[in-house]
Amino acid sequence: MTLLDLEAGERATVKEIPGEDLQYQLSFSDIYPGSEVEVVGKFPGMGVLLLKANEELATLQQDKAKSIEIEKLS
Repeated sequence: MTLLDLEAGERATVKEIPGEDLQYQLSFSDIYPGSEVEVVGKFPGMGVLLLKANEELATLQQDKAKSIEIEKLS
């Protein structure tokens, strides 16, 4: 399951972030493997997700979100 599979309001634990560039980009938003994230909103027309991690908001392109492996939280 990937981050793109989540709907708005759902939460997950990040399992794997491929590539050093993406890992570096997400580190500014406190998103690492093991981090808990929530999808605040999905904006398909703009191709982005709005995420929340550690009370910080971040946007992420959908093509990058589909490469991030997660474990959905109930």
